[in-house]
Amino acid sequence: MSNLKVIGRWGPRQEDLGACAERAAHLLRRLQPLHPAYACWYEKGMSRSQAMEHPIEEFTGERLRPLLAKRKGQGVDKLNPYGFTGGAWNGATSDDESVSFSSRAGATGKRFIWNSVEVRLPDECVSEPITTPDGIKPVLAAVIAAYEPDWGAVTNLLLSDANHDLRLKQKGYPGWMTWLRGPVLPVDGLGDDATVEPFEGGALITLGQRPMHHDNPEDIARIRDAWLKLREAGYPL
Repeated sequence: MSNLKVIGRWGPRQEDLGACAERAAHLLRRLQPLHPAYACWYEKGMSRSQAMEHPIEEFTGERLRPLLAKRKGQGVDKLNPYGFTGGAWNGATSDDESVSFSSRAGATGKRFIWNSVEVRLPDECVSEPITTPDGIKPVLAAVIAAYEPDWGAVTNLLLSDANHDLRLKQKGYPGWMTWLRGPVLPVDGLGDDATVEPFEGGALITLGQRPMHHDNPEDIARIRDAWLKLREAGYPL
């Protein structure tokens, strides 16, 4: 399974169960044609065989509502300050092709800094790889369209944790690719292979054309340097 994932996050936003389920359905509909790894989805289970017993054949809010409900039979108009959490898995037979999505939406409680959505990417070695900026952009666009986040990134926990000391409370953080809702601000010194461009109502900053890895000290150092330069340029990080 790839370490990389596309993430989107946003602050407190009150939404009922039905609205959160519609967002999840919208995301799966957008992802399905992008890559074979996103063609089929299953409810998550305690084992692969258990998950395979529950395919998601219709990408509709009605079908996905039970995945997000904390209590069986929870009404479509129900609100929950803790939000609604759920996800799905693609049923792949190998770790390289295995992907999943998960989300928590509708949370409004002060203890929650973020609502969030995550879509894992297939491994770089699979056929028809999409771990290039052009391949990942449609996945990021799907996340933005479905969930309307304030910030997004292509990263993983190990990449972000390496520079955790720079993170400000209730602020986003950069990854290999970083999207921030709002104007595109010029940034100097990110590298000749870096790009800063308008994308889906925000600014998309890409630090080079190859995936970044947590075990590469140069990648860690580059993200750290970019973090400081993006702040200096006025981005909310």
